[in-house]
Amino acid sequence: MSCMFRRIALQTGRCRSERNWPFPKYLGACGRVIFVENGGKLLDTSLASSWKDRANIALQLLNMIDTFRNGDPKWIVIFLDFRYENFAVDQSGRLNLIDFDEVMLIDREESGDGEKKQSCNMEDLKTFVSEIDKDHFCFQVPQYSQMMYALACVRLLSFLPEHLLKSLSDRHRSPEHVRPPGLLWGPPEHEATAIEALLRGCVEEKVAGGRLKAVEKLKAVLQRTLI
Repeated sequence: MSCMFRRIALQTGRCRSERNWPFPKYLGACGRVIFVENGGKLLDTSLASSWKDRANIALQLLNMIDTFRNGDPKWIVIFLDFRYENFAVDQSGRLNLIDFDEVMLIDREESGDGEKKQSCNMEDLKTFVSEIDKDHFCFQVPQYSQMMYALACVRLLSFLPEHLLKSLSDRHRSPEHVRPPGLLWGPPEHEATAIEALLRGCVEEKVAGGRLKAVEKLKAVLQRTLI
C-alpha cells in the first residue's frame, strides 16, 4: 500500500535524533540488521514498583500514544500490540517501545481527517484491523488511532476485574490466560473511584469523543498523584 510502511526499525535512528520519540537509541546497522541501545528492564518488572513509579510509567504510556498520533506532521504511528514484553523501562525511568514488528507508519497525506463521529470500541477495531490490506484502510486511520489508548488501558493499565480476561489480540496466550493486574493497581484511596471510572471510559466509549476526554482526565489525575 502506498500510504503505509509496515516496519519502523530503520526509522528509529532518525526519529530518536529529531524528536523525543520513545525508542531505544539507534547505534547503527549492518545490512538488514539494526543495533540499538538496551531499552532497560521489561515493563512487567515494574508491576511491583511504588505507586508513583507505576503512575509515572502509565502517564508516559499515554503520552507515548499522543506522540504516535500527533507527534509528526507527515506520519501517524499505529501500534496495536500492547503487551508487557514489548516495552521496557530504562535506568532513568524512561519508558521505551522495544519491539517494532507490529508498528505501522501511515502517510497523513493519504489518510482522512478528524475523529470518528460515532463511538468506537473493540468490535469496531476488529473490523478496522481486518481491513488493513484494503484500499480504504489508510483513510480510516485517524478515526481509529484513538483505539491505541483503549488497548493500552485494557492490557497494561487496568486492574479492574472485567479487564483482566483475555482481550482482542492476545494471540500469544493460552485460552485460559488471565493477565496480571495492570500498572494502576492499588491507587491512592482518594483517587481510586475516579481512576476506575476513567479506565472504563478509556476502554469502552459510550459517546463519540468520550475516550479522548477520559484519557485527558486520567492523565490529569495521574499527574496529580505524582505531586
